Amino acid sequence: MQVWWIPPGAPPKRYGVEDLPGLLGRPPDEGFCWVDIPDCDERAAGVLGDVFGAHPLAVKDCREANPTGKVHAYPDHVLLVLHSPEPGQGGQAHLVELDQLVSNRYLVTVHGPCPSGVAHEIALQDSAAVLARMEAGRFSPPSPAHLSHAIVSSVARRQEDYVREIARKVGALERWALEGDMTKAEEALEEMFRVRHEVLTVATVASLNSTLYARVAALPRFVSADLHDVAEETRNQFEILLGMCEAEEKFLQGVLDFYQSRTATKMNMAMERLALITVVLLPVTAVASIYGMNVIVNADTNFPHLLVALTIMGMAALATILWSRRQGWW
Repeated sequence: MQVWWIPPGAPPKRYGVEDLPGLLGRPPDEGFCWVDIPDCDERAAGVLGDVFGAHPLAVKDCREANPTGKVHAYPDHVLLVLHSPEPGQGGQAHLVELDQLVSNRYLVTVHGPCPSGVAHEIALQDSAAVLARMEAGRFSPPSPAHLSHAIVSSVARRQEDYVREIARKVGALERWALEGDMTKAEEALEEMFRVRHEVLTVATVASLNSTLYARVAALPRFVSADLHDVAEETRNQFEILLGMCEAEEKFLQGVLDFYQSRTATKMNMAMERLALITVVLLPVTAVASIYGMNVIVNADTNFPHLLVALTIMGMAALATILWSRRQGWW
């Protein structure tokens, strides 16, 4: 658990957990407090409840994994639960949770619980990036809401990078669909559907996050003025991300439709040729079957008789070919 004091126009200062009561009692014009919690264990839950006076339901949301985002307004703070997709193996996208308690006097960020297969450093990278900017003097947030906005903006930018990586995959799949080896149709289709699953995951998360901040923007009486001011801008970021996802999804669906149509056309052509071969050989098979049933038995080969049978077979096959040609089968 990291405790930072953010003074106006100056780099953040590190404090201990035991200093929190005194920091929260300072005048607002001296700055505000930021507490970054990598994992909400028993000690962190006690700090949230005892020091910050967080509602028990808010503490529960910070300790447990939430399947969807949420926003709850309390008397002196707002709880925001957001998610960020992280690429995994085989097209799987893991959802990394970020919980925030945003007040006029403080910001508490809680990371996790992290899903299996995701390193905890990944969940901390956005807050670490914003902290590095503040320590370098490139960013000085005037309020907890602006610091929260900076962290969430970092989350949105990483999701945009994820969509750009997906776009490169879609471009490669398009080239495969146009020029690829049709003998690997099953492998190509499986990869396309995996990439589409990634796009849908990012789009779903972006849509939920956008909805949450639209809710924040619609609660001016329950949220701070600063949080209300940045809520619309944050919502626009996720709306742009959602638009990117929808565009990639449509393009990938077009590639899928083209590849499936191309594969289906080749299969239909193969079926037509096989059906034509079957029809042509049908009269030949019928004549050969009559002889094969021992209806006509000869002690030895009668070549004139055999020649007549072969002639009948050939004429029947030729007539079938001409008939199928008139039908437009080939």
